Amino acid sequence: MKKYLLIGLLFLLNVILYSCINDFHNKPKYEIKVGETFDLYVAENSCCSNCWINELSMKSITLVKHKLVSKPWFAKGGGTYYYAWVFKGIKVGVDTIKIVNLAIGSGENCRDYKEASSYNKPDIFVVNVIK
Repeated sequence: MKKYLLIGLLFLLNVILYSCINDFHNKPKYEIKVGETFDLYVAENSCCSNCWINELSMKSITLVKHKLVSKPWFAKGGGTYYYAWVFKGIKVGVDTIKIVNLAIGSGENCRDYKEASSYNKPDIFVVNVIK
C-alpha cells in the first residue's frame, strides 16, 4: 500500500513541476517573408506590465494580435500568464522591436520610459522581412 501511495505522490509532484515549465522562448533575430507572422512571448502578472517602447518607429512589421498561450493552473490566485504578441511582415526591411517589463508602482510607465536612464533595460529582437 505504501508503495502505491509513494508512486501516486511522485506522479502528482511530477505533474505539478512540469506544469510550471513553459516552452516559450524568443530568438534574438527573426527572418520572415512579407505576409508571414511570428510570435514573441511575454510574461505578465499583477506586479509587472510590458511596454513596446519603439512601436511608432516600425516600418516593416505590425502587431496583429495578442493571444493567451498559457495560464497558471492556480489562476484564481494570480500567477504568471504567458502571451504571444503576433507580428506580421508588411514590407521588406529590418526593424528592431524593444519590449521592456516594468514593475507596477515603480514610478516608470510606458509613455515616459527613457531607455538611457532606466534601470530596466528592454529585450531587443531584430526582424528581417524578406520577399
